[in-house]
Amino acid sequence: MMNELISRIDAQAPSFVGVSQAWTMAPVDDLTTETPLALVYPASDSAGTNTMDIGVVQRITTDWAIFIICPLASLDSLRGELRTALLGWQKDANYDPMTYVGGQAEDIKGDYLWWREVFRSSVHVRST
Repeated sequence: MMNELISRIDAQAPSFVGVSQAWTMAPVDDLTTETPLALVYPASDSAGTNTMDIGVVQRITTDWAIFIICPLASLDSLRGELRTALLGWQKDANYDPMTYVGGQAEDIKGDYLWWREVFRSSVHVRST
């Protein structure tokens, strides 16, 4: 799912000069990469209860975090692009449409705001 999510953001949110897997989970002081960036990572997983007597069927819900690293003045437009790219998107028919969970500022380092957006997707997994 990580690669498909990165590809989706890269294709549908053209203002980001870089979209990749996150290489940090905390803001860094010495950012030398060109911005704005979207850094993606899986933030959490939760599993529902088994709904079968024979075999296993569970709903797995994953929250995906995306760091937006940009000057403060660019944040609103970049958040808009990201939401347009991801709201309702499905990796495939087995996944529920992606929903928005929330966002928050993580830090300001120099000229850059580190903002975290969180989106959620679920899939049912089966084993017999």
